[in-house]
Amino acid sequence: MALTNDPNYKKLEQWYRDNAGSLNMRDMFESDKDRFSKFSTTLQTDDGEILLDYSKNLINQEVMTMLLAMAKSRGVEEAREKMFSGEKINFTEGRAVLHVALRNRSNKPISVDGQDVMPEVNRVLDKMKAFCQRVRSGEWKGFSGKSITDVVNIGIGGSDLGPLMVTEALKPYSAGGPNVWFVSNIDGTHMAKTLAQLNAETTLFIIASKVAAMFTLHSDHPCPVAEMMEPHNHDAGIRLPRPGPFSRRSRHSVRPLKLNFSGLGGESQDFGDP
Repeated sequence: MALTNDPNYKKLEQWYRDNAGSLNMRDMFESDKDRFSKFSTTLQTDDGEILLDYSKNLINQEVMTMLLAMAKSRGVEEAREKMFSGEKINFTEGRAVLHVALRNRSNKPISVDGQDVMPEVNRVLDKMKAFCQRVRSGEWKGFSGKSITDVVNIGIGGSDLGPLMVTEALKPYSAGGPNVWFVSNIDGTHMAKTLAQLNAETTLFIIASKVAAMFTLHSDHPCPVAEMMEPHNHDAGIRLPRPGPFSRRSRHSVRPLKLNFSGLGGESQDFGDP
């Protein structure tokens, strides 16, 4: 059944037409002093509390009841259980969707095809942590033997917004380390303006996700990164995803890092020793 044909959807749609104009945030808070406690919840974790506050949405109890009824009728609960149990709900690729395994710090077994994926997840996460520590400490050098002062993440969509969000959120807790730059626009101007502020000898490029195929890094047109490295003919950076045309055709090598998360529903990523 299509969403718009679902009786629960039709009920919510009709309620919106009849009543949405009467929902006023200030009035709802003034008329219900317990609104915050009703429309918020606190998650208890080993590292502290996480507050989820949805009281500042244009909803009331009647709307929430209809929303939950619609979610149930659309099979959201069943889909959630299938995801956590490792069923292959990514039907376009025939794979599980277990990004939650990457955040499973309890190390509770999570199975895909009858095999616990957590040992491999932990091995890869440890390898990523070790590599980052080498870069931050200055042990991992650029081509001229100088420590890395700047890292440029080249990515589009989640390969840009994800690391950008985390970097900004954790910035107050950072104890030094390289400057981090994000380039997410295939327009060469964004890259050129970023590179103008950097030194090739102390810059590490991270080419993330499918970006090697989306950026014109491997085309017949001039590549700003390759041009920056042209006088040096040495490593330009690291590549997070599958091998791409850029690393095959450019004489400026991109070191692969082997990260095999293919069973988790995302990219099959290679993260070997750089």
